[in-house]
Amino acid sequence: MRNSSGRPKPSRPRVATSLNAAQTAHQEAVFAVQAVNAQLLDALGDAAKTAAADFPLAHLLRARFAALSTEERAAMAQCGVLLADAGFAVSHRWSGDIPDGPLHRVADEAQHWLSPERDSSLAHSTLLVAWYVVRISPAVADILLGMPRAVSVSFIKYSIRDLALIAQTHPGLIVPRWAHRTDIWDDLLELATAKKEPGCGSLTLRCLQLSADPSAMNSLAPT
Repeated sequence: MRNSSGRPKPSRPRVATSLNAAQTAHQEAVFAVQAVNAQLLDALGDAAKTAAADFPLAHLLRARFAALSTEERAAMAQCGVLLADAGFAVSHRWSGDIPDGPLHRVADEAQHWLSPERDSSLAHSTLLVAWYVVRISPAVADILLGMPRAVSVSFIKYSIRDLALIAQTHPGLIVPRWAHRTDIWDDLLELATAKKEPGCGSLTLRCLQLSADPSAMNSLAPT
């Protein structure tokens, strides 16, 4: 279209609309990640308070998770990255077709720290949010999910039905991210429970730094 002078109208509004749409999609992905984090942290808190329950992190962190307040859990949930892990950094785990692909070996690595119902629920939430993030904001999947590009290329081939089947048939799939790094979780707990409230910014900055650090890889089991 042309204006009264005969010149083409600028296309800035269209560009702005595209940018706004991308920003909205990213924000929705962050909110979805926060919801899964809240679900994970509730599960960790409950497991920490139950003497008979297994705990997927180092024993010395158990009492600190049991003592977290609702507000402190909420602060941790808003850290800006996914705190749940389904082995998203393990490329061979997601490279095959189900049910005959590499995922059949997960049973040998699984940690059964949740009841069957809660385990399945957390797995559904984690996998579906990952599916959503990879599709609407693939460029940030590495940071948000701890999922390298090579894995996201394979993961995006799974359908919602595939992921629902995985959640139902692979108990113990979900563990906390950085489960082998007690120092990282100690740091995150310190930021979340600081007497002088640091705000979510400090916690988010720390998590983003960790997500960009190749040495802080996701892990399948704590040590």
